[in-house]
Amino acid sequence: MSQVATSAHLSLAKLRAYNHQFRYNFLPTGAPSMVYIPYENLAYFKQHYKPKSYIVRVLSHKVKPRETLYSIAKKFHSSVALLRYTNNLKGFYLSRRQRLIIPVLGHKTRRFKVAQNEVK
Repeated sequence: MSQVATSAHLSLAKLRAYNHQFRYNFLPTGAPSMVYIPYENLAYFKQHYKPKSYIVRVLSHKVKPRETLYSIAKKFHSSVALLRYTNNLKGFYLSRRQRLIIPVLGHKTRRFKVAQNEVK
């Protein structure tokens, strides 16, 4: 969602305020997602949105003893920053049996359906 927010020249908090249907800081995988962007930001979004990578699938992982964010990120071909961001982690510490959401990245382009507000 941060790529979409940056491309639309919005803060992530404001984009989430427009899109209550998304619970986490990432968009659902599989089917195309409907993202609401204010009309005044729509032209900016269409000009500046260039996806680098997107989440192919989302996994749930239970932390085992001696696992670190780095080892989990390496195992699932993700990044530590993305794991921290997705799971709203403030630090680098993990607990045993802690559940993490693991976003697995891909490099294909992803298309979004952008809802356009009707101007009357």
